[in-house]
Amino acid sequence: MELREERDDWLGRTVRVARFFTQRGHDVFPRLIEAQLIYADVDRLILNGIERDELTRRDQAQTWVLHTSERPAHTGGEANPRADRPQPGAQAPDGTYEMLPP
Repeated sequence: MELREERDDWLGRTVRVARFFTQRGHDVFPRLIEAQLIYADVDRLILNGIERDELTRRDQAQTWVLHTSERPAHTGGEANPRADRPQPGAQAPDGTYEMLPP
């Protein structure tokens, strides 16, 4: 993940931009414009901001929840129906990340 300031020509000013990418540098999500870290602990980061569709120039409010540990998201005693699939936010073998549902 990277957080830096960039010039936004559409807004005509400098904005904070977050990027979440694989080890090979491929973006996992669209850039998060006006990114704000709203929560952080040992296991996760939560950021708010705006994702922009570069083709239509439409902006949409978005929240990223990024898990920073390999700990399974499911901790209850009952059977986990998703045990055979990667947990949301967990890194897949190909270096990509599964998006969390809204």
